[in-house]
Amino acid sequence: MNRIRIGIIGSGRMAALHAEKLTRLDAQILFFVGRGPSVEAIAARHGAATFFQIDTALPAVDAYVIASATDRHVSDLLKLASFGKPIFCEKPIAVSNEQLAELDVLSSDTTKRIYVGYHKRFDDKINEFKKRLNSQPIHSIHIINYDPVPPAQQAVGQCGNSSFSQNCGSIFVDFTIHDLDLLTYLIDDTFQIRQVFHQYNSDNGEEESVVILKSTELGIRAVIENSRNCGYGHDQRISVLTDYGQVTLSNPVPIPYDFINRYDKAYEHQMSSFIDQIIGDNRHSLMATLHDGIRSLKIALSCESVVNREAKRDYSGFHK
Repeated sequence: MNRIRIGIIGSGRMAALHAEKLTRLDAQILFFVGRGPSVEAIAARHGAATFFQIDTALPAVDAYVIASATDRHVSDLLKLASFGKPIFCEKPIAVSNEQLAELDVLSSDTTKRIYVGYHKRFDDKINEFKKRLNSQPIHSIHIINYDPVPPAQQAVGQCGNSSFSQNCGSIFVDFTIHDLDLLTYLIDDTFQIRQVFHQYNSDNGEEESVVILKSTELGIRAVIENSRNCGYGHDQRISVLTDYGQVTLSNPVPIPYDFINRYDKAYEHQMSSFIDQIIGDNRHSLMATLHDGIRSLKIALSCESVVNREAKRDYSGFHK
């Protein structure tokens, strides 16, 4: 079989990660789209061409990976969708309700093969945990996801370096959204928001949030707890209360420093599954679809709306 040919939009951290995984899976990276020294450097590492923008002059490929700046995901999706090839897009697919509305034309077209980067679906430990939950009546679930580096210490221009960043979206759109997808992946039900708590310290970039939800059909209570100031590494734990007791997913030992180390294998499994989609083998796919991306984004934007609304009230509380 001929090597799968991929075009990658973007040249940052996630573009480099996906390019590395795809190359390891024997895919060929034909080009990167971007500007500046970063795109030249990453293209040189992979022997690929560079282009400034998406247009019909791009070489023919079998599929595209979008890992551009978050606020450009919608425009990149709309341009690439017209080429009729499978697309993998990093999350979130949009950063606002206005952008989300622009995707209506794609969400209603069942011929488009668009997949969203929710890598936790491909983690072996999480999938083992999911199997342990099968057929057990669930009462509640608590998801903890703490990241080690305060956003103020991250590189300028990188998602997470300011609260409610215009380019990357709020902590709910940029960070919590992974756990919102994980929640609906583990428990097949529709969830509605009950309460949202948010705290942000502009002096050091520390940011924390808690989202409390309840499922509409099964009545399951869910709590998602996030922090961007974890001093001991990337903390991802899950606890589920069932009729038969508590089912837990603990951290690896030692705890990985960041999410890329924690989910290194999951990212590779994700790209392997994307290649399966490209060649038409979707028998065992865990890939998140555009529908999945829209579902989690709507909840994330609703959380953001709650916090923005509460922040306008004249009282001191958790919302800041």
